Amino acid sequence: WNYTFADGLTTQYMVAGGYVALILTLKFIMKERSLSTNARSSLSKVIYAHNLFLSFGSAIMGSIMVYETLADGRYNSWNDLACRVTPNVGLYGLVNFCYLWSKVYEFLDTV
Repeated sequence: WNYTFADGLTTQYMVAGGYVALILTLKFIMKERSLSTNARSSLSKVIYAHNLFLSFGSAIMGSIMVYETLADGRYNSWNDLACRVTPNVGLYGLVNFCYLWSKVYEFLDTV
């Protein structure tokens, strides 16, 4: 076995296919199970609160990231916007790290 990982379309197709297979498998497994009306009502309130918390967190972190990039002058020109890298230090670095990991969590949460 001699495989070298190379990022490309094949990798993207494999990840997308694995995700679709996971979703369809979980859908098939969960089709047989059902919740009572009371449990479904309680669960929907928890899901609503969870999604509201994630939305507010994303809005706050996104706002801080936009503020930091504005202060850094990233929106002065197309070159600054596309080519210049904002250093991942200080508040921007912390928020960027938290924002990216929250998106990973939200992606896993959709499964």
